[in-house]
Amino acid sequence: MLIKKREKNIEIDGLIALEKRIGKGDVNRQRIEERLYNLQAGFSGETQYDKYLAEFKPPYPHAILHDVTLCDDDVFFQMDSILITPAFILISEVKNIAEKINVKSNPLQFIKEYSNGRRLPLKNPIVELDRKIFHLESWLKKRNIDIPIKGIVALPIIMNY
Repeated sequence: MLIKKREKNIEIDGLIALEKRIGKGDVNRQRIEERLYNLQAGFSGETQYDKYLAEFKPPYPHAILHDVTLCDDDVFFQMDSILITPAFILISEVKNIAEKINVKSNPLQFIKEYSNGRRLPLKNPIVELDRKIFHLESWLKKRNIDIPIKGIVALPIIMNY
């Protein structure tokens, strides 16, 4: 059962409005365009993932919450999607990256490669997920809730026909 729907990030609307108002030669334009592109791609991937998760119809009670932010000891943490079942909680960290991704090991690194050859290191989504699991476990423990927490990094595939 879907309990909390995902809503579009208001920063997207703000950046669209800002992009219309700044000049083509503005020094901040490229940074604004990149931020907008990344936010829109992220939202698109998350909504695609939501469609897949909506197909999950188990015979037992469950709850699905999208875009949940909690605070644990003055640390805010945001989870893209949470599936709550009687046996466990699953946190999904959704990453929608249109460019090529190289995954290097030792140390584990994620590097985005653009078609123009530019390379950009990304935050490690596994480390992000581990942080969220840690904080959710702590948050639940303070409320005397003991349930296993699992996590996945989801890379939705968006097909354009």
